[in-house]
Amino acid sequence: MKRITLAMIATLALTGCHTIHFDYQEPVVSNAAKSTDEWHHNVALALVEVSKPVDLAQNCGANGWASVKTETTFLNGLPVAVIPYLGLIWTPKTATVQCQ
Repeated sequence: MKRITLAMIATLALTGCHTIHFDYQEPVVSNAAKSTDEWHHNVALALVEVSKPVDLAQNCGANGWASVKTETTFLNGLPVAVIPYLGLIWTPKTATVQCQ
């Protein structure tokens, strides 16, 4: 039991979150703009993306996009941290599109 507890603590300590921003021009500071979140799924050590690309025209229409953020959040990392070796097979991420 002690080894399992230490393994869980080590797994949680080594699990990290990251964020990547893609800004069209200036970063969006207004929260009034439309924003959508989608989960994206990667497999095989996160080398293969199995989700469809984010459709910016469908999300924002004629207004255009201002910012796209891809991140591994705590909720994305939770299943990977709880189930050993799941991260080798499946790696979820959250993509957030903010429109102008």
